[in-house]
Amino acid sequence: FSSVLSFIAMAMVIVFFVTSADSGAMVVDTLASGGVANTPVWQRIFWASLMGIVAIALLLVGGLSALQTVTIASALPFSVILLISIYGLLKALRRDLTKRESLSMATIAPTAARNPIPWQRRLRNIAYLPKRSLVKRFMDDVIQPAMTLVQ
Repeated sequence: FSSVLSFIAMAMVIVFFVTSADSGAMVVDTLASGGVANTPVWQRIFWASLMGIVAIALLLVGGLSALQTVTIASALPFSVILLISIYGLLKALRRDLTKRESLSMATIAPTAARNPIPWQRRLRNIAYLPKRSLVKRFMDDVIQPAMTLVQ
């Protein structure tokens, strides 16, 4: 029973390795060809072979530790890029939440018959999110005096 499980495990590892190597070769091939997705098959085979040769050379020269070191060293710049992407995503999500909350509190937009403003300008006004300093100045100059008069 253990030999059958060992065979299944080895088959799964081989399928995983081949699939990962093929997708890596496809990405390198697409990047090297300037974004063209349909490149010749020999070109992808070239990149897959080159990655295999580099891995074999690293294993022969420094063993597994050299391969691990190169993997970590090449992944470090990518992790910095991922952190910057996460920051941008969080910033965009925060802005989207603010815009969604402000739009949910907005009143119904005036109709075109009562308001001759072109639709392009109205759309730009809806999509525009003012800077915090402009909002603060508007609150100090307009809203605060109006609220004081209402009281």
